[in-house]
Amino acid sequence: MKRLKIWTEFTYYFLHSIRIRRPWCFSPLTWIKLYLRGFLPLQFDLYNLREKRDWRIHLNQRQILATRYIDGIYGELLDNKLLSSYLLEGMASIPRILAVILDNQIYLPGQGRTKDLKSIIRDNGRVILKPVDKNGGKGIYLLEYSDGVYLKNRQVIAEQECKDLISPGGQFLLSEYVQQGSYARSLYPDTVNTIRVITMLDPDLSRPFIAGAVQRAGTSNSFPVDNVSSGGLACRIDIVSGRLGKASRIFMDRNLNWIEEHPESGVRFEEMVIPGWDEICAQVIELSAHLPLTPYIAWDIALLDDGICVIESNSWSDLMAYEIEEPLKKIRKYSGSSNIITWCKKKEMPE
Repeated sequence: MKRLKIWTEFTYYFLHSIRIRRPWCFSPLTWIKLYLRGFLPLQFDLYNLREKRDWRIHLNQRQILATRYIDGIYGELLDNKLLSSYLLEGMASIPRILAVILDNQIYLPGQGRTKDLKSIIRDNGRVILKPVDKNGGKGIYLLEYSDGVYLKNRQVIAEQECKDLISPGGQFLLSEYVQQGSYARSLYPDTVNTIRVITMLDPDLSRPFIAGAVQRAGTSNSFPVDNVSSGGLACRIDIVSGRLGKASRIFMDRNLNWIEEHPESGVRFEEMVIPGWDEICAQVIELSAHLPLTPYIAWDIALLDDGICVIESNSWSDLMAYEIEEPLKKIRKYSGSSNIITWCKKKEMPE
């Protein structure tokens, strides 16, 4: 069943790519090779597969889609924002939950139910409203109260509109707004610019390691989030030094364009080194070691002036941005019919 879902989803993306790119951009043989080997047309260009004899050094799209099944039933603990908050509370610094909203009912932690969303916004000045079960920055709002008016994503709204933000039957978290540190703020001050860190559990040594990381930076197009799918930027991080590379926007219907500096803040990405990178890596690995039932985790980390804050955890991440310059290729094994990937330590692969 999982294998069928992966093939179905990959086929959908592949057909969409044909519509976007038009069939004549590749020869019929190239189209067939791409489909059978599990690559999207965009990946053919991103990974420069035209000049590589061995395509197996890269993760193909079907393998990337398969990674969402690595954590099995326990992946829900990471993807559900409410469950992951309870899971990580006490282990890591996380955004403080101000309210849980279930089917239009607002519950204050440890206090019971309330009907007044406006007072929570007013008392805190700036809060984040996010759906419990969505990812990619979808449905997230920055809500503020300033000088007697309420704002949604910096736009003035009427008091009645605050109630309308909560859809019937929906599940939401209202959490504090994280004040990022000076390094992260310098990238782009209007969004919390997180580091997406991928950790995996070495099946031989039974300990986690960092497989890859990217620094995300928001833009006016992505506001109030930094997600690439919303218009943000992603810089690959050298996991040894913590130095940023050029930024990119990875979309299925766009070619790769390197961006050397932020179009609004003017920061030159390759001049930036993440402060305290070794300590950040050590903390993330230690957190992963506490969660052996979820051997594959995509962490979203906000950098503060005095440490880190785990914004959220995920059981899946799009890995194309990690694959462009240096493949994430690991020695992998499919465990028979279960179709779950296990990962080993990084090794140099032949070109």
